[in-house]
Amino acid sequence: RFNALGGIAAGTANTPFQIRLNTSNTCATDNNAYVGATLEIVGGTASGDVRTINAYNSVTRTANVSRNFTANTDATSQYRIKFDFSDAES
Repeated sequence: RFNALGGIAAGTANTPFQIRLNTSNTCATDNNAYVGATLEIVGGTASGDVRTINAYNSVTRTANVSRNFTANTDATSQYRIKFDFSDAES
């Protein structure tokens, strides 16, 4: 597995099924690049939630997840994205 640790951009409004990836980190530039990866909230609001990413918009850097978070993510939410090597394209 490959892990990427990041956080929410401050002031981002999130829905129960979306999270905006931190714009200070390098994010994928291809739509749906993270589809199938696991997103885990490791700190702050919704900590402990684990979801599968089912859509990703590279322009807004917003990931949709398989089911709602237990609470809307906010600027305190820290996340980790986990990939299996089988998720990588060559």
